[in-house]
Amino acid sequence: MAPAKHGHLRRYERGEAEERLREELVVMRRGLFKEKIPGRSFLSPQALMPTTLLERIVDLAHYGQLSTLDDVQRELTW
Repeated sequence: MAPAKHGHLRRYERGEAEERLREELVVMRRGLFKEKIPGRSFLSPQALMPTTLLERIVDLAHYGQLSTLDDVQRELTW
């Protein structure tokens, strides 16, 4: 399934909920990286989930465009 086409989102000021989600996504990204690429590597967690994608997920969640895990999975599918 192709990623959803949401276009450009309006700018907004991030609140506590968005910052909390962002922090959780960073933790998840780190955990996923350790799981998929154990040991030492020249790669970083951003190789699996670029910061731009992480930020996009936070923005889409802010605007209510990601309401289920299926929605998130659709955005993460490459």
